[in-house]
Amino acid sequence: MGTVLLVEDQAEVRRLTCTILRNMGFAVLEAGDAGEAIAAAQRFDGEIRVMLTDVIMPGVNGKELAERMGKLRPQTKVVFMSGYTDRIMGRDGALEESVVYLQKPFTAEQLSAAVRRVLE
Repeated sequence: MGTVLLVEDQAEVRRLTCTILRNMGFAVLEAGDAGEAIAAAQRFDGEIRVMLTDVIMPGVNGKELAERMGKLRPQTKVVFMSGYTDRIMGRDGALEESVVYLQKPFTAEQLSAAVRRVLE
């Protein structure tokens, strides 16, 4: 299935999401913030197919992280997740068409669907 970079600052959410992704057949690189994510991406020699990142994190937010990762690993697809829908909406109240978004809390089925969607 490939490798997913999971970026989530809440340890319990990160552990659960990591378990779901591994059960889906992915290898998972875990990061608690943007700095750890960039470091993991720089250390890892293989392809990172998907970065699943929280939108609201201390320091650098998920959108800024996605922009940085786009320069470092342009082939990596991004899925954003958040419990704060209003923080990732565009000015007109709609998500950008290219954004794959996963509302927290989510089920394993919803996570699987979001990852499949971004990989299509």
